Amino acid sequence: MEQVLLSTTILASFLGGIVALLAPCCVSVMLPAFFASSFRRRGQILGMTLVFAAGVGTIILPIALGAAIVSRALGQYHFWIFSVVGIAMVVVGVATLVGWKLMLPMPSGKSSG
Repeated sequence: MEQVLLSTTILASFLGGIVALLAPCCVSVMLPAFFASSFRRRGQILGMTLVFAAGVGTIILPIALGAAIVSRALGQYHFWIFSVVGIAMVVVGVATLVGWKLMLPMPSGKSSG
């Protein structure tokens, strides 16, 4: 099981890195900065590429590991999670039918001052 989880996490990290590189913020900010710094020193392109990949991986790998942990927890505690959330939904539904209004904090354009 650990080998499947680890290989899936690495694959998810790789695909996440590709998606992150294609994201508008990455393409418009990070990638041009990478190219500008790497093409100034052509002898260090491989090193700069590895550092850039390590930086993207530093963000993507924890996200993929967290998703794997959540996925494992959902699989392991599926019955209890769905039971508790289902009961909470029924309680909120009954409370709403009785007349209770759930007040959610909503940002407004008005300032308090």
